[in-house]
Amino acid sequence: MFHMMLSTKELRETYEYVVSRIVGEKVTPRPGLIEVLERLCKGYFTVLSAPPGYGKTSITFTHAYLSAKTMGPWAPRIIHVLPLRSIAEEIYDRLFHENGDPKIKELNKESVARQMLSYPEAPSLQKTLIFTTIDTYLLTSIRLPPGEYVKIKKGLSLGHGEYSRSSLALSATIFDEIQLFIEEGSRTPSAFQSLLAWLMYLENPVVVMSATIPSIVENFIVSTARSFSREVKVIKYGRDFRDADFENTKLSNKIETTCAKLGDSEEYVKTVMKELRNNMCYDRILIISNTVKKAVKIAKKIREELDNKTMVLHGKIVSEDRKNILKKIEKLRNWILISTQVVEAGVNISAQMLFTEASTPTSLIQRIGRLLRREINEEGKLLILYDKSEEQNNYYTVYPKTLVQTCFKHVLEKHKRIFWHLPYTSQEDTLGYEKLIEETYANSGFEIKIDNGIYNVLKHLLFKCKSPKYSLRAIETYGNLVREQPLVLGTIDLNETFKLNKKYEFKDVIKELTKYSLPLNLKDIIKLAKLNVPALIVRNDSLECVELRTIFNKNARSILYKILHGNLISIVIPKKLYDRFYGLLL
Repeated sequence: MFHMMLSTKELRETYEYVVSRIVGEKVTPRPGLIEVLERLCKGYFTVLSAPPGYGKTSITFTHAYLSAKTMGPWAPRIIHVLPLRSIAEEIYDRLFHENGDPKIKELNKESVARQMLSYPEAPSLQKTLIFTTIDTYLLTSIRLPPGEYVKIKKGLSLGHGEYSRSSLALSATIFDEIQLFIEEGSRTPSAFQSLLAWLMYLENPVVVMSATIPSIVENFIVSTARSFSREVKVIKYGRDFRDADFENTKLSNKIETTCAKLGDSEEYVKTVMKELRNNMCYDRILIISNTVKKAVKIAKKIREELDNKTMVLHGKIVSEDRKNILKKIEKLRNWILISTQVVEAGVNISAQMLFTEASTPTSLIQRIGRLLRREINEEGKLLILYDKSEEQNNYYTVYPKTLVQTCFKHVLEKHKRIFWHLPYTSQEDTLGYEKLIEETYANSGFEIKIDNGIYNVLKHLLFKCKSPKYSLRAIETYGNLVREQPLVLGTIDLNETFKLNKKYEFKDVIKELTKYSLPLNLKDIIKLAKLNVPALIVRNDSLECVELRTIFNKNARSILYKILHGNLISIVIPKKLYDRFYGLLL
């Protein structure tokens, strides 16, 4: 048992034990990670930038093991905060065998939990290791944990009061894939900055990490910390540490890169199909598009012409099917996976050929991190495609247009010289991806957007407010405090469980709500309301199935109001609207 702060040698041995049990083979610590882990255990604040596939999540796993093993100078629990539910699910699954048994006995399903949309496994955040999204983390921090809205409104609950907040205050916190917090509109950066300010004030141990942290993001984080006189250390691969073995592995691989600017989606799909037919010598092919619509369009075309172990993965596919797809990929030697950006972070797959739609530089690097991820001395192929028809106002699909355009221009000019898997390289006539990121951000004029109204309200709720009713009022005023649109749980009724006007006990349908769930945005909800699908609401302490259009009148404020006051739990989607291969059919 550990009682005092471990020496660096002991911490390294603990790290080796934890990671070896999870990956199933003996490992040696990566330079830089032990230093970050040591700082986290001592209660410091650190920013970590290290390449895709470097093993950054091992910091979370090792700290969780220490917390589960004994009380120490380290925090009694660790909360791993992510931008997307799908990433949290994938990282959680790494801790368990296929049969559900833990790979490390201390990190079992009693001590490890997911707390987020469709996974209410730790409502008070009291377990040793918790994976959550920034949405749930924020709501809990302002005394408004999901599931307590109605009781709070009726004065029957204080939203677990300071109980849940005390869990946050006594935890080590890791914000992972930070680039996705910063580039999404103005609400997510505002929410993240307010949370960071609160954690700095509490002097919590915090790590902010990603493979891609541009200087503008680094300065944003550091200035927030220093405004609370908090010491912060930024640790970056290539500048502060390097790993010769890791670099030699990555440098042994050769990636042939091609770029093309296309006029419309039809030309885009034709280009993908042509290149695919010409490169069927590759066993593992990954195709990433920025939208579900385009991914499905490509998948249908491939299935019609090739149907060669093809699979589809995106955010409108239920949890159970996503897990099965990733398990299949692990077992198959040959596959074609058509995906959206859900695959670019946290998903541990390795392709030999990658088609990717143009995106921001951070997103692009994350996607390319799935190419030759585990290979040594192999050749891979990369195609980056820009679809001019996706330019709409200030956006290219879902990304800031100027950022995508500037990135693609740099890639066109320098793609033959960019080494995609390392931020820095000493090889002559090559560039690490850090140079691409910095030049793109500098030349695009990109600025991190902060909504001062939301930021100031959140700071008040975090630092001064004591009643969750004020948090309810803020949501009623501003809508979703993190996302530009509210996200609502959808449940595919694959087993035809739910019938109108019938009541259900939550414990009897929890598996349905978990296994067959997916997030819905406002556009999805409007379409489903027109089809008059059922919805599950809480009434008299049980779930009741009602018509969706009776509780929703086609605007964001309406659906948000029903979530808060009508206690809408989930929208029920008939199985005819879902395809086990393509996902939600809307």
